[in-house]
Amino acid sequence: MAFHLTVAGSLEPLADSLAELLANPLPGSDPFESELVVVPGEGVKAWLRARLSRQLGATAGTANGVIANIDHVFPATVVHAALGDDLDLGIWTTGPLTWSVHEVLQARAHEFGQRPDALRARAIADLFDRYTLHRHRMVVQWSEGRDVDATGAALEAHQLWQPALWRAVQAHLSPDPANPVPTDAQRMVERTDQLRAGTHLVGDHPHLRPRVMLFGLASLPSAHLEVIAALSTQLDVHVYAPTASAHRWQHVREQLTPRLALPVGRGDPRMPTGVGHPLVTTWGRASRESHALLLDAASQSVVVAAAWDSGAVVVDPAQRGLVAPHLASLSLSRRTSRPRGRARSTRGTCRRASGCCA
Repeated sequence: MAFHLTVAGSLEPLADSLAELLANPLPGSDPFESELVVVPGEGVKAWLRARLSRQLGATAGTANGVIANIDHVFPATVVHAALGDDLDLGIWTTGPLTWSVHEVLQARAHEFGQRPDALRARAIADLFDRYTLHRHRMVVQWSEGRDVDATGAALEAHQLWQPALWRAVQAHLSPDPANPVPTDAQRMVERTDQLRAGTHLVGDHPHLRPRVMLFGLASLPSAHLEVIAALSTQLDVHVYAPTASAHRWQHVREQLTPRLALPVGRGDPRMPTGVGHPLVTTWGRASRESHALLLDAASQSVVVAAAWDSGAVVVDPAQRGLVAPHLASLSLSRRTSRPRGRARSTRGTCRRASGCCA
């Protein structure tokens, strides 16, 4: 069982590498069992199937292959399968959470300094949903009564309404407010730790196979990456990740050191910095952070990566301690801490709230 990380500057060589893997089934595997390839969207799925059909089963020197018995799912499907159907996740997603936040604000708005209207409730629910995905360990500490940001530092006074409201909503969703029901983030963290420790074993599931391949994923929420890294202790996980620049990947990898023992913010001097023109450096920030998160996931597992492209990076088991195991404070895009949808009138609140994620 291992975490196989392969990077390249475009999807074509990644697809060729995946085809080589698919052409060699696991020894002793059921020939009628389908393979599982995780894709980020329908467009990538259609392109990948067309590309693979030119190689799998093709006659030497031709492109007359065929693709069959390969299932495609989205990343969240595999993550939920790895965590187990018994967790009953989903209560802390934007849709159902909006009304819980609205009910709490209707009763106690004066405590949090927020307007008790549905528009504001929708924006806050969306923010809490994003925290569950991208700041899961921060909100776990909120549930435990610690008012900290993603780096573990104490929140400023104008941000304290967020953990207070989080705990109020958690109590509202619990039959016994004195004994709050665990949030989605708490359940995910606990089960991820169990997966990694081997105290929870993945069983037969329609969305899992002895080896799982993730293709074309430039970025994933840190919570999902932790689950996938933990899953690699029980199954073979192959990640095929595109990178805009092999030089940038190498640059990020060389700058990250084991000294990053805690979550770090974007402004931390220990974080990888860009090279070249300041505008290019700014545009490439999301890419650098995505690279750091991937390397973080790789550092939690036994890693084998294929160096098939010029400038590709090889990460081997001897480098497991390359990145600190808690880079959860990194975000994957500029949109991570900003509400979506129609709640534009609440941008000031959510921009202020995004300080928890910096």
